[in-house]
Amino acid sequence: MFIEKKLKPSAQKNSIVQNPEKSWAAFWKNQAHSFDEVMKVSTSYFARRFIEKFKISPTDELFDYGCGPGFLADSLATYNIKITGADINPSFVEQCKKNHPQANTFLITVDPNANQGILNDKLKGKKFDFIVLLSISQYLESVHALENIIGLLKPYLSERGKIIIADVVDPSTSSLRDLIGIKFQCIRSGKTIAFVRFFFYLLFSNYRRLSLKVQLLHISEENMKGIARNTLLRCEKVNKLTVHPTRTNYVFTR
Repeated sequence: MFIEKKLKPSAQKNSIVQNPEKSWAAFWKNQAHSFDEVMKVSTSYFARRFIEKFKISPTDELFDYGCGPGFLADSLATYNIKITGADINPSFVEQCKKNHPQANTFLITVDPNANQGILNDKLKGKKFDFIVLLSISQYLESVHALENIIGLLKPYLSERGKIIIADVVDPSTSSLRDLIGIKFQCIRSGKTIAFVRFFFYLLFSNYRRLSLKVQLLHISEENMKGIARNTLLRCEKVNKLTVHPTRTNYVFTR
């Protein structure tokens, strides 16, 4: 079981990493397009499974929290689903706005207190049928940080809405098996060269150097159930939502 490090009250309140220049938040805030091709493949896979599992319709409203360059919006474009997006990376937000000018896409921060004001201003009490956090949780500082985000997003969830936390790294996650999963999906999608570039990037990039210093956050099923209790939500584990076979996925509902 993952055991969360106890944070000082100020850190718990803000959920900001103590060394921001050496954090995953800083990495993704300044990330350009190193992962684009493989991210497109993995996001497309998630989109197909998402539609199949939850029977998505054009009337649904979706909030992609941590939308990146907008690959989920790209994958769902033919379904005419209304998508709202938010991300900490300014260049990603600009790319989303360019590719999906009709969508409401805006910049957020790593500070939940600041984000509360941003969401109040940008969403104006809007309710969503689906709020998606895809491949976000492993880059947070603590389980408490994820709980803060869930609490922040809960008021924007419709009565029958779902918060989907997908691609969660847990204590049983196998990096090797997950890499193989991405490899086969890239081959099926005709993106073998993209996978090779991605593999060498993982080995020799700043992503690799940072991963040796700051481990990805492992979140167990017990952690997720604890978050659900603390936020007064129900939690259900869902299988096979993402291309990573050993990562887990959860759905939070009222």
